[in-house]
Amino acid sequence: MMEKNQKKELIRKHGEDVTGTVETIKKELERFDTIDLVKTPDDNWFEQFVAIEMKRQKKQFRRDLTLFLILAAVILSTIIFTLMARPFFFLVLQAAAVAFTFFYTGMRLRKREELHEKQS
Repeated sequence: MMEKNQKKELIRKHGEDVTGTVETIKKELERFDTIDLVKTPDDNWFEQFVAIEMKRQKKQFRRDLTLFLILAAVILSTIIFTLMARPFFFLVLQAAAVAFTFFYTGMRLRKREELHEKQS
């Protein structure tokens, strides 16, 4: 067993170490508070940014929707016209679409295999 005096001495030393550490931490925190950190823009700037971005997104959405509707109308008109006027061309168009789908899928799978082989 340690003597009582030795225990008291260890407790005193440990207490001084903790006090010194606490003081050091306090000083460093105060110094950190004085450092000029990056300033964030004011609320008005954020509000303007959001408003401009929302307008841009709405405009983009309208443009994309218009393009989609026009292309859909053209494609559907072509399909209906070929079905009514030239049924043989309709069948050829359908066969071409199926062939293209298989070809495209095969190419994608082949590229994925090549990429996987390169990574291995």
